[in-house]
Amino acid sequence: MKTFINSKYNIIMPKKSTQIEKSKWFRRFSPKQEYPVILKPNRNGWISFGLIGDTHLTSLFCDEGAIKSYYRDMQRAGIHNIMHAGDLWDGCVGDTQVYRGQIHDVNTVGFERGKQYVAEHYPKYKDMMTYFILGNHDARILEREGADFGEGISKLREDLIYLQPYYARVILSEEPELALDLIHLSGGVPYTIGYAIQKYIRNVPPSKRANIYGFGHLHKHQHVSAEGDDESFLVGGWQHPSEYNIRRGAGSEIGGYKLRVKLSDIGSNPIDKIEGTFMRYG
Repeated sequence: MKTFINSKYNIIMPKKSTQIEKSKWFRRFSPKQEYPVILKPNRNGWISFGLIGDTHLTSLFCDEGAIKSYYRDMQRAGIHNIMHAGDLWDGCVGDTQVYRGQIHDVNTVGFERGKQYVAEHYPKYKDMMTYFILGNHDARILEREGADFGEGISKLREDLIYLQPYYARVILSEEPELALDLIHLSGGVPYTIGYAIQKYIRNVPPSKRANIYGFGHLHKHQHVSAEGDDESFLVGGWQHPSEYNIRRGAGSEIGGYKLRVKLSDIGSNPIDKIEGTFMRYG
């Protein structure tokens, strides 16, 4: 990708292209793709993992200390796999901004510098892996310029496993099959946060539904069974409200989930019991 020097900020920024490489964008996303991340149950039949989203590294309002505390607590609890529902970083590369004035709300501007910052500052603990999708902040430069943050950061950090933009189905167990859908929602804050979950699940045919859903974007936390047997989570966030968030009426609940699922070998529902603990850090 061609670059130029922005003298105002003394950084290297991607040069605007006259044609977005849409073919690469569409080939990178497949709604039918499944990602096996098979978790080994303990002797009592429980599997455990973390479920988070909206870390927004490079934002001046990102609580990096809280994210590190969460990862440390997960490691101490013997949890080695974290599922991330998008917006790993804040996504400001100068000309390409998610909202007007975002350039004033970040500590690092530029695609390459953003990748380096995330590679250096995102928590890294022994034997811990993070599986992530792109959110709207991650994907803005991909949509406009064809540069994929997920592919870039996964080359710098082997413990950050990129799935695909906005949505991915993760298979956590094969016998019985336990499916987790990671989704980064779009739009503003709804009248009630539970409505966003219910609307999404209701539009998915019952035969196509996952067993567990992790929704990013709203920076809120909630655990509900919206439609039938699904277990749906708004996964919280790690970004304190900026001026932009306050003007939109979008607060933030700092934290993420620790999930324990006891698998069942009886009936069509692979979940016998589920325990979702929201770990609050702010």
